[in-house]
Amino acid sequence: MKNRLYFLKCIPIICLSFFLLFFYCSSDVDVQTLEMQPLTDVLTLELSFGDESTISKEEYLLAKPRSIAVNDSGDIFVLDEDRVKVFYSNGKEKAIIGRPGPGPGEFQNPTNIIIGKSGYLLVTEMSDKFNIFSPDYKFVRWINIKQHPPYRQIMKKNDWSSSRAYYVYSYDDNTRVIYFRTHKSNADGNFESGSALIYETPDTVHTLVYSPAAGQIFADNRSETVPYQGDFLFGILNKNRIVFTDTAIDKYSEDDKSYYILHIISLDDLKSTEISLTYKKVELPESRREVPGFVYFRSKAIGDKYTEIISNTKYWPPIRKVITDRNFIFIYTYQKNDEGEYFINIFDIDKNKHICSVYMPVIPNIIKNGYLYRIGENEEGFYVIEKYKIAPAVYGK
Repeated sequence: MKNRLYFLKCIPIICLSFFLLFFYCSSDVDVQTLEMQPLTDVLTLELSFGDESTISKEEYLLAKPRSIAVNDSGDIFVLDEDRVKVFYSNGKEKAIIGRPGPGPGEFQNPTNIIIGKSGYLLVTEMSDKFNIFSPDYKFVRWINIKQHPPYRQIMKKNDWSSSRAYYVYSYDDNTRVIYFRTHKSNADGNFESGSALIYETPDTVHTLVYSPAAGQIFADNRSETVPYQGDFLFGILNKNRIVFTDTAIDKYSEDDKSYYILHIISLDDLKSTEISLTYKKVELPESRREVPGFVYFRSKAIGDKYTEIISNTKYWPPIRKVITDRNFIFIYTYQKNDEGEYFINIFDIDKNKHICSVYMPVIPNIIKNGYLYRIGENEEGFYVIEKYKIAPAVYGK
């Protein structure tokens, strides 16, 4: 049984087969059943750029882009070649931020870029360092997680032996949300991996939620992770809110219907509410339930456990990906239509209402102010950034 710890003032209560650590009070659970016909043909390609036919300055050509961010003005930020290449909303070259190197404002193995609430740009690295730039692209400072006192304190408090920051969203220079992947020894003495959301303010650092990684098995002082058991997913909403779900445990069945659960956290008061939406279970192909011949297990007990779990895994997790756009949550599932398009539910958190369901042919890197952006390839196989206009009907207009 998987345990998840909440560190919030208010925890929604729902009957599920896992334990919660409750504090102070409970919130209502909103359950919605989906019956409307899904929309189709909701994307219009407006722009594709980044190759030699669209870029005039060689230093802006895309080599191997890793991440995309978009600010409120529509400027497009692309992490590529250990730099951040900035383009206007029409794809024309604008600026280059940073350069390769180990110093402040420089990047070594950067992993992700995020535009925060006030326009601050965050660039994370594999080395647990992240750089902060102001909205006018000026370097502000860099933070090494392992040397930053608040995080050393939170690691000690949670008994984490190690952690790595994969996502940093900045509200201002001193207030941010960080997604960590962590390791620690659990109650049985096993080395447990997990996911955590941390909220840092000028006064303190809060652990919002910690969830052990799905599919972990332990035997003979060894561990292994079984695939297709679930993922920890989250997104940043407007009005100081966060949505998250653990697809391994945030699901249940009732009256022959299946539901997944989304948790909404308000950073203003650290209270949490829940949303439940129906979904269609999608069978995991038989080929995915077999142990590949090249897989080597470090003990027979681990191999036996792995084989038993994977062979009995009948369905994909309920959610593939969660993407947010202001107060809207795009919930990508594993369900597809005959054309291979992805089934997506759109939820308006301000109205507490499921707006519509749609089929889309692509999975985006980001959705921002009614536009979908993704890293794609042109006909010659070179990387480009694609920008699609999303039909207003998707937003209930």
